[in-house]
Amino acid sequence: MSYGSTQYDRQADRALPPRDVEAAAFAFVNRSLESAESSADRIAALARNHRLWSLLITDIGLSSNALPPILKKDLVSIGSWSMAYSIAAMGRDLPLKPLLDINIDMIEALKQGRPVPQAPGRAPNAARMSVPASI
Repeated sequence: MSYGSTQYDRQADRALPPRDVEAAAFAFVNRSLESAESSADRIAALARNHRLWSLLITDIGLSSNALPPILKKDLVSIGSWSMAYSIAAMGRDLPLKPLLDINIDMIEALKQGRPVPQAPGRAPNAARMSVPASI
């Protein structure tokens, strides 16, 4: 076995499961959103949120993605909303709490290994899910 193969095998054993990586990505984005002090920081954090959801939606659309169709549909819906709200919040002083809440729901679901869009015991909050009409 070559040195490169040995090193790859060692690192592969240390790799995090995909759900943990996704939860960490949402936690990173939330820290960025929470700590944004300047307008530039806020826009950068919103861009990170938009990019994360864009990557997830792209992955969901791959034929190799084995998630159930209803879960894919729900994730695309939530992700599309989050992306639209992120863009709207870049140009206006919209609260970031709705994005933080959605991402927290994702983190909790990913860590608990249950379907992501609906956390048991938490009904969707219509106020949290509304995107300004002027988008």
